[in-house]
Amino acid sequence: MKANHTVHPSSRENFSVPSLLEPGGGKAAMSLWKVYLIRTRSGALYAGTTTDVARRLAEHGRGGSRGSKYLRSRGPLTLVYQAEVGGRALACRAESRIKRLTRLKKEEIVSTAFTSGQLLSFLGLAPHS
Repeated sequence: MKANHTVHPSSRENFSVPSLLEPGGGKAAMSLWKVYLIRTRSGALYAGTTTDVARRLAEHGRGGSRGSKYLRSRGPLTLVYQAEVGGRALACRAESRIKRLTRLKKEEIVSTAFTSGQLLSFLGLAPHS
C-alpha cells in the first residue's frame, strides 16, 4: 500500500487515540501493527511501527516529545510507504530489518509498493513468525 502524505513541522493537528477495548466485550482488541517509511526533506528514509500511521506521522511532524528525535529538524516529512503486518512483535522485526537495508533496497520497497506478504518475504520473515 503506497501513501503520500506530507506533514509540515508547524502542523498542530489533534488526534485521539482509539480505545483498545471492544465495545461490550471488555476484552482488548487485537491491534494490527503497521510498518511505515517516511521521507525527510533531505530524501532520507526513516522506518517505524505503529497501529495508527496518521497519528504517528502527526507526532513526528509536531516534533514534540512523542516524535522521533531524528526527525525533529528534518521536515517536511512525507509518508511514502505503509503496510499492515500483523502483531507488534512481527512489526518490530520488520522495522529492524528495514533499518538494516541499504538505501537502494529501501527505495525498492517504496517504488514497488509491496503488499504486506511481499514485504515480509522480501525481509525474510514469515507472516506468523
